[in-house]
Amino acid sequence: MILFGASGHAMVILDIFKKNGVVVSCIYDDDPKVTEIFSVPVHINSLKSDEKEEAVIFNRKQ
Repeated sequence: MILFGASGHAMVILDIFKKNGVVVSCIYDDDPKVTEIFSVPVHINSLKSDEKEEAVIFNRKQ
């Protein structure tokens, strides 16, 4: 699972996922100062705000 955004809501989502056995491999965020949340690495989001990209996010059960 990959998350986008490392704000306070991400901490709540990570906590819920961990309690339910879901592994989050990394988080992408715009803030370069955030490097890790709950031992999950945070990477810099490389999309610029003026780019008009769409994303589809899904999780495939193994």
